[in-house]
Amino acid sequence: FFVNTDTAPAKVVSAFHQALESGNKAKARSLLADDVVIFEGGVERSADQYANHHMLADMKYLAAIETKALEHQVNISGNMALSISRSKATGNYKDKNVDYEGLETMVLQLSDGQCKITHIHWSR
Repeated sequence: FFVNTDTAPAKVVSAFHQALESGNKAKARSLLADDVVIFEGGVERSADQYANHHMLADMKYLAAIETKALEHQVNISGNMALSISRSKATGNYKDKNVDYEGLETMVLQLSDGQCKITHIHWSR
């Protein structure tokens, strides 16, 4: 299922993924609200905390594997958007085979003409 993938929030989600995959820390950070909350095994409570810690590991990991979108749905209500997606990850990272289906939920908010990611939840 691919629903509303041509909307502004969906484009922000795609740009964030591309920034992580290409190692563009400044671009990835710019798409996050300052007070973003990220759940990925633990919790990071700000964009700066993520950018200065786990983001670099995520970039190295994503550079080494292939990901393919299986589903992406974006629902918009007022100045909020909910993005849910599934992807298939394959490859090899640190001498370990990677082959799993990933799940992602993002909440985005439109404010002052900009759409920013306010929450991310990643899981397998």
